[in-house]
Amino acid sequence: MPSTHTVYKIDVLTQSNHWCVFRRYSEFFALDQKLIRVHGIARDLLPPKKLTGNLTAAHIETRREALERYLQKLVNSDHHIAASHELSVFLDVYEHDVCAVMKKLAHHFYLYGDELLEKKIGFCATPDQLYCITKQLKLPVYKSDAVDASYDVGHVYSFVYNVTHMTVSSAIRPLAVSSMRYDLSLFKSSAVLKG
Repeated sequence: MPSTHTVYKIDVLTQSNHWCVFRRYSEFFALDQKLIRVHGIARDLLPPKKLTGNLTAAHIETRREALERYLQKLVNSDHHIAASHELSVFLDVYEHDVCAVMKKLAHHFYLYGDELLEKKIGFCATPDQLYCITKQLKLPVYKSDAVDASYDVGHVYSFVYNVTHMTVSSAIRPLAVSSMRYDLSLFKSSAVLKG
């Protein structure tokens, strides 16, 4: 049965990582509505909906180009929009960008790390998380820019060094890019590793 909608592939490239996300026009529209409501962006940035003939090759290519221009305007606009929670969620930044993933893990380990270590519950990590940990922890010096101490990446250093049980599961989230590599030797105390 032929598809009734088009899915657009978005290549996201940050200073620390590269990944792809797939979005339908309706998801672009939902993002646009949130950005209009929360950040007051112009109402005419997003290309309009087309009710008929929207599955022709010419229309799909024209819309793809317009959606690409739309995203470029957002990421190159005011910092409050470019770094907004709404755009970050849409582009999966919190799941793939090294700094964002590390801050999220740091906060998680700040809240639950001691309990996980004490109860030997372990840690179920995605390949994306392991890639981000590997990339960040191999840097020679880390200077925290976290205003809130719970987001300090030092919590990740401590947890990674002390965790004894770890599971690697791509079932939680698919790989961002197929060439992702990570180093499990950073987990110095891990005695049990499941895949």
